[in-house]
Amino acid sequence: MDSIYIPDLLRTQNRSLAFEFQECFPDLETLTPVRGRMCVSHKTTYIEVVVKAETIVTLTCDRCLKQYNHRLKVDTSELIWLMASADKVDTSKAEVEISLDEPVESLHPQGNFLPGDWLYQQLCLALPLRQL
Repeated sequence: MDSIYIPDLLRTQNRSLAFEFQECFPDLETLTPVRGRMCVSHKTTYIEVVVKAETIVTLTCDRCLKQYNHRLKVDTSELIWLMASADKVDTSKAEVEISLDEPVESLHPQGNFLPGDWLYQQLCLALPLRQL
């Protein structure tokens, strides 16, 4: 998937870009390509990413060590802040308090959003912790 230059979203219809994809990720072994639909919307101070995707992965049972196929589905959305200071990390504080309702991801407003990397992370998070 190609990266999306964030200022270009402002010039699109409805300030959003929706597309269907069929993608293979080299670090994620799947039986079928990851297929789905993604929408990236510019909301002035943040971007909203919505995705619905699925694929089939082969997992190994933790109990009997036999392999089985598992349908991996992702149906999620995320808000990503657009902050000019997104590239800078404040290391002076030992702790930073973040509310559970606040988005914690941020990008530079003149930067790029990498939908392939973001989708790969979502798929990895959707993998079952215990494979039974």
